[in-house]
Amino acid sequence: TIALVYENDQLVRAATRGNGAFGDDITPNIRTLRSVPLRAEFSKFGIAKAELRGEALIRKDVFMKMNEQRAADEDTLFANPRNAATGGLRTKDPSETASRRIEAFIYQVGFAVDAAGNSVLNQFKTHDSLIELLGNIGFKIPQHAPVNSGLGERKVCPNIAEVATFCNDWQNRREKYAYEIDGMVV
Repeated sequence: TIALVYENDQLVRAATRGNGAFGDDITPNIRTLRSVPLRAEFSKFGIAKAELRGEALIRKDVFMKMNEQRAADEDTLFANPRNAATGGLRTKDPSETASRRIEAFIYQVGFAVDAAGNSVLNQFKTHDSLIELLGNIGFKIPQHAPVNSGLGERKVCPNIAEVATFCNDWQNRREKYAYEIDGMVV
């Protein structure tokens, strides 16, 4: 898990989740991720400062190629994509982070305030509309399921039965997904 802080449309800080209260400052490394904009137009929505939360991941195919290269170089293989991503974010060398082709999916806004420090989250009627805004200003977000389809990465469900169906559908196809995942977030 990563946390990104934007002030006046600029990425100013990035940290790991850490222990929930204190994380590692990984700002130089996050700046190397192509999926994290260094500038995002929050100000168009009256947002002066925002904290975003997401997940740093390595695609399974990229991970396999990394390990193939490590084997050819007689380096120790990475155990799994999650550990390779975590290590890549915590390394002291941002070029090493960049070489791992880590991607960041953003799925939550921890807070968003205007220039006076007032929360502006109430202008968004749903979590989904806030996530959609993040996608529109340049962040990698889970994609919507097409209408009458369970094939997307996120879906607004009208009832808990449809939530369960969506989660079960994902359980059945998670091994085919490009990233290793633990499960769904409801």
